[in-house]
Amino acid sequence: VDDDGAAGGNGTQANPLQTIEAGVERVVAGGTVHVADGNYTPAATIQVNKALSIIGPASGEPMTGTA
Repeated sequence: VDDDGAAGGNGTQANPLQTIEAGVERVVAGGTVHVADGNYTPAATIQVNKALSIIGPASGEPMTGTA
C-alpha cells in the first residue's frame, strides 16, 4: 500500500494499492499488508474479519514482495 500509488493498483510493490482498507480487503487470510511511509486517513473504521499482519516502515521489516 502506498498513498502515492496510482489509482487502480493491483497490490504489487511496483503497482501498489492506495489505501490500507484496500490492502486489508485484498490480502488473503494469514497474509501481510505492507504499508509504505506516508499519510493515511481511513474513510471509516477498518473492518478486519481475517487473520493478517500489517507492516510499515517503522517495523524494521524490509518492503519486499507483494501484498
